Amino acid sequence: MTAVDAMAVHAAILPFVTAWTEMDPDLEVISSKTDGWDNILAGLGIRMRTGFDQLPEHCAVITDFDALDRLPRDELKAWALTLVQRCRPGAILVLGGDNPNHPEAPTGTLPQIEGVEFLRAAGVERIRIIDPIVDTTDERFLSDLYGISRRYAIVGQTKAYGKPFDVFSAPFSMAPEIPSLDRIKRADLRLQQHFFDVDAKVQDVDSTLQNRLCHLDSALQKQAAEINHLREHVAALETKLKRATRRRGLRKLVFDLKSKWRSKTETRAFSSVVKKEGDISSGAQIPERIAHAANPAAPPTLDPIPLSSREVAIRNRLLEPEAE
Repeated sequence: MTAVDAMAVHAAILPFVTAWTEMDPDLEVISSKTDGWDNILAGLGIRMRTGFDQLPEHCAVITDFDALDRLPRDELKAWALTLVQRCRPGAILVLGGDNPNHPEAPTGTLPQIEGVEFLRAAGVERIRIIDPIVDTTDERFLSDLYGISRRYAIVGQTKAYGKPFDVFSAPFSMAPEIPSLDRIKRADLRLQQHFFDVDAKVQDVDSTLQNRLCHLDSALQKQAAEINHLREHVAALETKLKRATRRRGLRKLVFDLKSKWRSKTETRAFSSVVKKEGDISSGAQIPERIAHAANPAAPPTLDPIPLSSREVAIRNRLLEPEAE
């Protein structure tokens, strides 16, 4: 129990104690432990006795701030009955422990309803649960639960009759700042709102991602179409290049055929001229003419263009030397 939690519980119990001082100025409070409780009472001029070894009879106020944690259920019921038997009419009995409504309460904490039932079974007439709020500035979405005290107390009063006991009506009739059930409902609503906000953010992010994926898919499809178009264009250029190369090869083949035909024609023409003229005197020039006819001027060199295997076969067949 932190000092803040203890002070919150002590401050909420104090009105019940001060109400008794109006009827009994010599009031003595019996308590199990101090935790600053003795200092608060001393500041108000109220005496306090620590320990339950020798409980006096006709006690007016008994406080046991850790009874709900210290004692098992069976012993707690008997202990509450023992304390009530030591109380005078209208006495105040306070039992405290860890608050089961706090999110960080220890496992196995006694539920508040069971503590109330133990006091009622012991013969307590009026009961009020002290469940104070210690932090009203907590902005967490579960602040309605985390803001409550880690400790709580159950205040009971034994049967009493008469007008003097009306002074206790105000403390017992005071409602808690926020009932426990309402705090749980508010925390549940905040939690649901938090889940709703998170779900909305997730949907927004999902929608954004879907839009981006659609945009990327469209861009990829467009690029794929452009690539296919470029491939078709390259294939068309390759076809044109093959056709152009083949045409140039055919032109070269035709040129070679014409050159061979021209060479043969010139050689035959020269031979016929020599035979007709019978010019022996010019016989010395015959070898030169024959050599010139046999080796005409070479045609201008063209760029070498590769021929297909079929074109090479045709060229070899046409240009092969004739048998003499």
